[in-house]
Amino acid sequence: MKITFLSPHYDEWRGNKITVDRIANNIRSAGYNTEIISSTGPFKEPMEGTELLHGFHAYKFALYYRKLQAPLPYIITVTGTDMNHDIFQEEKRPVIIECLKSSAFIHVFDTGMKEKVAEEVPDCHDKICVIPQSIKPLPFRPAPVLNSRYDKAVLFLPAGIRHVKNIRRAVMLTEKLRGEFPNVELVVAGPVIEKEEGDWLNKQVHTSSWLTYAGERPFHEMLDLYRNSSIVINSSRSEGQSSAVMEAMSAGTPVIASNIRGNRSLITHEYTGCLFESDEEFYYYARKLLLESSFRENISRRAADYIRKCHDVQTEREKLAEIYAKAVKT
Repeated sequence: MKITFLSPHYDEWRGNKITVDRIANNIRSAGYNTEIISSTGPFKEPMEGTELLHGFHAYKFALYYRKLQAPLPYIITVTGTDMNHDIFQEEKRPVIIECLKSSAFIHVFDTGMKEKVAEEVPDCHDKICVIPQSIKPLPFRPAPVLNSRYDKAVLFLPAGIRHVKNIRRAVMLTEKLRGEFPNVELVVAGPVIEKEEGDWLNKQVHTSSWLTYAGERPFHEMLDLYRNSSIVINSSRSEGQSSAVMEAMSAGTPVIASNIRGNRSLITHEYTGCLFESDEEFYYYARKLLLESSFRENISRRAADYIRKCHDVQTEREKLAEIYAKAVKT
C-alpha cells in the first residue's frame, strides 16, 4: 500500500515532525510505501499511486486537501491544538468539523481526546480510534540526586516557543525556585513559532545568567539534553500527547508537568511523574525530586517501564495497519 503522510511545518523540528517521522518509519518497516509532505509548505501532490492519505492536525490538513486535483480517502490524526484551540475559532470550526466528518477514521492518542472529539462532533463517534503513540525506548540512565541545595541542577523545557507552551511561567517558576536552590538553571530548546514569544525569551536570556535558550535541536541531539538535566518540565496550557515527555520518561529523567488532559494521559501523579497546578505544587515536587533519591529513582524507573509496556512500537504499527486496510476498502 502507498500512503502519503501530511505533516504541518515538516521543515521545522516540532512535535508533529517527530511524530510523523516516527509513524512513517514504523509503517515503512512493515512493507508500506510511504512519503511525507509538509501540508503547510509549497503545495505538492501526493506521490503517484497513493491509495491513502494520513493527515496530522485537522485544520491544516483540510486546507491542503482542498487543493488536491482528485480526492483520496484519508485518516486524520488529531494532534491537540486543532481540538483544544482551533475548533473554538469561528472561521476554523466548520473546516475542522467537515474534515473530521469526511475522514475514513479519526486517530487520537488517548481516551480523553476521543471523548473531546465525540463531544464536539457526535456524528464521528464510531470512527474514532484510540492508538497511543509509541517511541523507541531510549537508553535508561536515572539522573543523580543533588547532594545539597547548592549543587548545580538543570531544569529542561523542550517545546516550540509559542504562547500555548507557557514558557513564561516556567521561567518565573525557575527564578523563584532559585531562592532555595541558587544554582538551578533552566534550559529551553525548540523552534521559535511565535515571534513575540521568541523575542520575550531572548530578552530574558540576556538578563538572566541562569537561563539558556538552546535553539532548535534535531531529535538525535535530545538524549544528551535529557541526560544533562535533573528534571524535564512541561508547562503547557494544553497538550495533545507530548513526545518530549515520553522521551524524558523513557530516558530516566523525571518529569513535572502541568495538570492538563494530554499530560495526564501519560503521567500517573507521584507514580510515573508529577503534575502541578499551583506554583506551590511545582515547588513542592521540584524540591522532592531534587533532594529525595528514592522518590526520584522510583518515579524514573516506573516511568520508563510504563513507556516500554504501554507505548510499544509493534502495537502501534499493527493497529494503524488495521485501520489503513479498512480505510482503503471503504
